[in-house]
Amino acid sequence: MLKFSQKPIEPEKYLKDLIEFCKTQENIIALYLFGSRAYGTAGPLSDIDIAILLKEGLRKEAYSKKELFYLGMSNKILHTDEVSFVLLNNAPLTGQYGVIMDAKVLYSRDEDARLSFEERVIDEYMDFKPFLEEYDREFLKQIKEGTAFG
Repeated sequence: MLKFSQKPIEPEKYLKDLIEFCKTQENIIALYLFGSRAYGTAGPLSDIDIAILLKEGLRKEAYSKKELFYLGMSNKILHTDEVSFVLLNNAPLTGQYGVIMDAKVLYSRDEDARLSFEERVIDEYMDFKPFLEEYDREFLKQIKEGTAFG
């Protein structure tokens, strides 16, 4: 969320520049817009939620470096530091699923790779979902009983 002392941002007018940048980066498979700006419900103080999917096969450290680089480039290209950035390759399963189910694809270099990644995430999430639901039920039960935090 933007700070009240800053001017409202209009990153939508720079999204084409971000898409063009992504086209120059051969390791980027897809660029996503998610959150309130994807749904058209953003207010004047809303940030912008961006996710990028990279080619598979990089080492974990390389993904972390790329994540910092692409966050910085997104801030620069969109003319704001109010960017919520997700590198899907590094995100936890629940984060990956949330982005995929909530996002608009702004750019896709390789539809087969993108769809394969999304299918794998959805399958893994659906396999994991019963455990998440059981955890949530148990946690809520402990909260009601007053035993959740010690």
